[in-house]
Amino acid sequence: MKTSFLLIALSLALLTFKPLTKKNSGGKIFAPPKSLDLTHFGFNLVLSDILWLDFIQHNFECSPYGEDGACTKRWGFTVLEEATQLDPKFLYPYLHGGVQLSVINGDHKGAASLFERGIESIGDKWQLFYRAAYINMIELDDKEKAAGYLVTAADLGAPQWTRSLASKLYTKVGKAELSYRTLYDLYSKTEEGPWRDDLKKRLDELSLELNL
Repeated sequence: MKTSFLLIALSLALLTFKPLTKKNSGGKIFAPPKSLDLTHFGFNLVLSDILWLDFIQHNFECSPYGEDGACTKRWGFTVLEEATQLDPKFLYPYLHGGVQLSVINGDHKGAASLFERGIESIGDKWQLFYRAAYINMIELDDKEKAAGYLVTAADLGAPQWTRSLASKLYTKVGKAELSYRTLYDLYSKTEEGPWRDDLKKRLDELSLELNL
């Protein structure tokens, strides 16, 4: 009896999720309904995983690199926001999704908001603070907040150069160094394609600036 109830609940949860994974007749991808956190029937972790996988699968298509109008407005942020509401302790949507949201989609404020929520939910991961520093320094030009994030990252176990980098953020070289380290990490984990080519071009420009 209990097993049957769980199967029915899971089926209802997946039916609720259906509008996300299915395109409309025109091929447009829609963001998930914002009521998922109220209708998950106890399967919030499963739905959060599905949303994250869906983001990985479709985000390039929904970015400026994809076809114009392929997805609803701010599709990437909406998916990641819902995934992290369903599972606030799910690290990957913050850590990897936040950077992609900024670098690929150009949604810098959305990425900063996502990192802030990640830091509130998982405050012991130095990688979150480090990448939040990148967003705030390079994209939002908030030197003070970025430096604070780097110091906290160092306190939590990040390489000690993060502490010295924090003191250099007010210089052009410090800004370029933070940008290079973050983008190189992203480049090393990216498959071949136009986005990887674009990252390589940006890294080459930063290498010249830093005399690497």
